[in-house]
Amino acid sequence: MTATELRLEDIANIQMGYQARAGIAENLDAEYSVLRALDIDDGGLNFSGAMRFSPGINAAPYLISSGDILLVARGQNHLAHLVQEAPANAVASNSFYIVRLLGNTALLPEYLVWWLNAPEAQTYFAQQQGRSTIPFLSKKALGACMVRVPPLEVQARIGNIINLARRERALTRQLAEKKNILIEEVCRKAARHSSQANA
Repeated sequence: MTATELRLEDIANIQMGYQARAGIAENLDAEYSVLRALDIDDGGLNFSGAMRFSPGINAAPYLISSGDILLVARGQNHLAHLVQEAPANAVASNSFYIVRLLGNTALLPEYLVWWLNAPEAQTYFAQQQGRSTIPFLSKKALGACMVRVPPLEVQARIGNIINLARRERALTRQLAEKKNILIEEVCRKAARHSSQANA
């Protein structure tokens, strides 16, 4: 079976993230958190640093669920990120589009993230983004993006490869952090030993 091509707007619901006219003010005691572009690191979406806030409007339409895809709306790179495990009452800011697959779509979110980050889609986004001070990808342009849809077993294989690569990056990052801690401790011991020897 060969792959078909479908417009993103025909297989997913696309919505801009939460936007407050007066800005979003931090409230450490609030029950909601908002994920912003600065909450993306080498490991992807980082909910641990998301700002707590009290929504000025109904936040329900902007709540993030596991399996959602957040695509960066502003900037040079419009990369997509899969929400693996969404914490309770977390919303996406208007730095993102919330892309949620329709229930009748034979498409895996892991595969769609890979496709949206692939050169074909990224080249299309670069051609479509607005030429303002901060480049912006419109919802219309995003919805018109063509998605190649191979059979589910092919999608699953690609998704597994991407997940393995993500885990490898995470393990490599953890190893590097532990190595840096070890090096720092060795250097401190050497410095203490040298000070004691000179005393």
